[in-house]
This record gives sequence, structure tokens and C-alpha cells, in this order.
Amino acid sequence: MIWRNFKMAVASLRHSKLRSFLTMLGIIIGVSSVITVIAVGEGVKQQIVGESETLGANLISITPGQTFGEDGQGFNPAASIGVSTLTEADLATIRNIDTVAVAAPLSLISGVPSRGETRASGSTIMSTTPDIAEVLKLDLAVGNFFATSTAEGTENAAASPETVLGFNVADQLFDSPEQAVGETIKLRDRNFVVTGVLAEPADGFAFGVEAQMAGGVFIPFEVGRDIAGGVANIIEIDALATDTEVLDETVAAIESAILANHDGEEDFTVMTQDQFVEVFDTIFGSVAAFIAAIAAISLLVGGIGVANIMLVSVTERTREIGIRKAVGATRLHIMLQFLIEAIVLSVIGGLLGVAAAYGLTQIIESQASIQAIFTPMAFMLALGVSGGVGILFGIAPAIKAARKDPIKSLRYE
Repeated sequence: MIWRNFKMAVASLRHSKLRSFLTMLGIIIGVSSVITVIAVGEGVKQQIVGESETLGANLISITPGQTFGEDGQGFNPAASIGVSTLTEADLATIRNIDTVAVAAPLSLISGVPSRGETRASGSTIMSTTPDIAEVLKLDLAVGNFFATSTAEGTENAAASPETVLGFNVADQLFDSPEQAVGETIKLRDRNFVVTGVLAEPADGFAFGVEAQMAGGVFIPFEVGRDIAGGVANIIEIDALATDTEVLDETVAAIESAILANHDGEEDFTVMTQDQFVEVFDTIFGSVAAFIAAIAAISLLVGGIGVANIMLVSVTERTREIGIRKAVGATRLHIMLQFLIEAIVLSVIGGLLGVAAAYGLTQIIESQASIQAIFTPMAFMLALGVSGGVGILFGIAPAIKAARKDPIKSLRYE
């Protein structure tokens, strides 16, 4: 009986293709929105997890400002904006902790590197120490990272301090990475000798360390401090724990040491890679909830459309209902016929929504280098939600059809 009703439902929908599609439109939009967000979010999460595994679970990042609430839940990245609260004394203190293998600072310097008339637009100038290569697992295509901070280069204007270029920067200024090594570029009216070029980032996560560092220009920390007028505005200190087994111990030691340096004021944040993934989950959860709320409105509109079109269908097929009852169909048979039709209408809308979501994710992948991942749970969610809409909004028209008087129905014209 169910199979027969299913075939009847499909035949009815095929008879009014345009009307059926317009009815399903709200469901298609709602389902495609939710599935797209879930697929993209899952893809970004997997890429973040992969990035964390590449950097190592023992990586610890210290940033200025308290970006987490007292309960560790609220995340406010704006708290780190402004003049940094991290100092060189903090860096020295972190390096002296027994369970810290290595630590490196990062400071941002404004400026645009150039070579002759050619300028590398969109570059990020970072002053740091050679340890950053080990901490962030930076691979070089050619050359080496500058071996020393070349502090003497800040005192002697005739000396040219060293620099390492990200792949994209070298690509803008030179014909090849090999050509860049040993050459001189100008930055903030100073000459810098290129000692190395980072490897070309692999296609993948657009927000990964490789992709971000491709546009970077690394200069010695002391030189950056001198350019900034003698003040090292450290935006981040990255450290490696000697082992993941002592990670929690190391985090606690860093927090305690910096608190002592800052007279007990917790104006900094210490974050591990696991916490970074948790932060993403929190942010993505909020975005997904917002999109789901919008999608719910679309599904509500779609459900109302299903109810409306089914009521029209019941009216149009009143005589058919009378004939079916005259030959022995019960109220249950009639109710199932129209309820299954409403469910089929909604489920097809859900499937079309999944197809639309797939198309949207392909566009997003091509434009943003983000890999979307469709999970079986997302597919089941689409079918479940669309089927639920069909049941919820199809039950009233189905009951109305089942209650029709067979005599009056046969007389209906």
C-alpha cells in the first residue's frame, strides 16, 4: 500500500512540475544553507586539526590581552588589539623554563619591501629570531634562515642585516627563489641581504601557517626593534614544550612566570593547539546556530507552502477521493495517500537542497581554497529535517482529505 501511494505521489508531482518545484523552494534553500555551513565548517575544522598536527601538539602561543573569560569559555580576539603587554623580559623568562625547548618572538613592522622599482605589495614584515623556523616548522626552498640577530647591523648603517622572504614575496621581487639568495632588497630605507626563501605553500588550507608565511618578510628581532624606535611591540611569543607529556606543566609554568613579571595582572593569554581547535569549534558553533535560525525560517515558509499546495491538491482531487472511498478505501488509506505525497514532496526538496549545497561548496572551494567535507550525518540530517517538515505540514491536509464525505465528494465538480 505504501509503495502504491509512493508511486501515486510521484505521478502527481510530475503532473505539476513547476508548482511542485516552487513549493519545494523554501525547503531547498533551508536545507542547502545548513548543509553548506556544516560541510564547510567540517572541512575547515579538519584542516585546522591537520595544521595543528603539523605544527605539533607541544606548540604554545602566548599573546597579549586576556582573550578568554575567567571561566575559559568566552573568546574575545579584540582583547589582543593595541599596544602589546608582552615584553622582552617575558621572552627571557619563558626561555629559562626547564620544560621549554625553544621560544621565539614575533613583532610586526609596517613597510613594503622593494627591489629597484619593483614592490612586493601585501607583504607582512615580521621581526623575530632564527628560532622561529624551528618553532613554526618553516621549510626553506633555498638558502638558510639568518643565523644571528645581527645586532651590530643596527649600530652600523653601512652593514646590511639579513632577511628571509616568503615565497610569494620572492616571486614578486625576483625571477626565481634561487636568484633571490645573496641579493639585496630595501625596506624602510634600509638594505637587507636575502639569505633564504621559504618553500612554496602546498595547495590547501588558506589560513594555514604556510599560506600566511608565504607573504612574510622576516628580519632580525633587534633590527625590527631599532626600526620601531627602540620599542619591541611583541604581538606573539611561540614556544615549544620539550614533550607533550609536560605540556600542561609548561603552560602552568609560563602563566606563573609572566604573572610574576606583570605584578599579578593577567593581561595575556597562553594557548595550546588543542585550545585553538576548541576556539574554532565555539566560533563555528555560533555561526552554525545563526545560519540554522535563518534556515528554520526558510523551512517554515517551505512547510507552509507544502501545506498550502496539499490543501489545493485535496480540493482539486475531491472527486477522486469520493471514488476511492466508494470502492472500499478507508480513511487511513486516504490519509496515507496525501501524507506520503507531502513527505515525498519535502524529501525531494531536501535532496535538491543537498545537491545545491554540493554546488555551493564547489564554488567556495575554488574561490577560497577551503575543502568542504560532507558527512553521512549531514545527509541524514537533510533527509530527517525535510521528512519532518513533510509530516508536520502534511498531516492537516491529509486528515482533511480522509474526513471528506464520500457522497458529497462524488457530487463535487
